[in-house]
Amino acid sequence: MKNVFLLPNRCKIWGKIIFILSALFGIYILFIEESYLVLNFDFMQALKNNIAIIGSLVGLSLVAFSREPVEDEFVMSLRADALIKALAIDCVLIVLCALFIYGGSYFYYLSFSQYIVLLLYIFIFRYNIYKHLGSNEE
Repeated sequence: MKNVFLLPNRCKIWGKIIFILSALFGIYILFIEESYLVLNFDFMQALKNNIAIIGSLVGLSLVAFSREPVEDEFVMSLRADALIKALAIDCVLIVLCALFIYGGSYFYYLSFSQYIVLLLYIFIFRYNIYKHLGSNEE
């Protein structure tokens, strides 16, 4: 089996905690403070935005690239399949948004697209694992 670098399994828990806290902080900034929508060059606002963005990406990356308790060739093939499907779905979404959404809304979608790839990968991979474990128990 080709050895692929993956993080230890315990990083998945830390990733979930970091992502949830950062995402909640980002939602607070976006909807409560509403200062994300205003183009100002305030240092504190930039720092808050960076904390939310970097924290969310780091959290999702920790979840996505953490080793499973049993990491074998089949799990690696499920990972590759999930990654290909996530990228394909994201490309289709970007094309559809380019065709039907204009202006600032399209910019916001592109901003969130960096999270969508990782989220799709995690959901597709988890679904494939669940489907595989469910078919083995029957």
